[in-house]
Amino acid sequence: MRKLAAFTVSFALGICLAQYLLPERLLLPVAAVFFAAACLALLLPGLWRKRVLLVGTGLALALGWNWLYSYAVRAPLAALSGSEGTASMTLLEYAVPTDYGAKVTVKLEGVPLGKVVCYGGADLLDLEPDRQWRHR
Repeated sequence: MRKLAAFTVSFALGICLAQYLLPERLLLPVAAVFFAAACLALLLPGLWRKRVLLVGTGLALALGWNWLYSYAVRAPLAALSGSEGTASMTLLEYAVPTDYGAKVTVKLEGVPLGKVVCYGGADLLDLEPDRQWRHR
């Protein structure tokens, strides 16, 4: 149980580091340092080997995961934030009414991993999932 706790606490610490302290450009180099430390832990004796290996791996995986999410999902969608234009998208669910029209979760064409919530008029309520739709 202590092994699982050591890994999960170090993973959580890595996520906190990535979200609040480290700049995005340092995530991968710092993850590599933690992974190298985990690999070097194999040279340590007995009990310290497991501890350093678990903590270093947890930190490296957390930072690597956060970098990958930022690179593949957050950055492409952040580039679209506040922009105007026509987009082709596929509805993933039925639209739900809001106070000023409707909203629906869609998958944007050209953004492989990202889903976004699209707000529009009441005409969204007539559309069905898995259908392509163009919106301005």
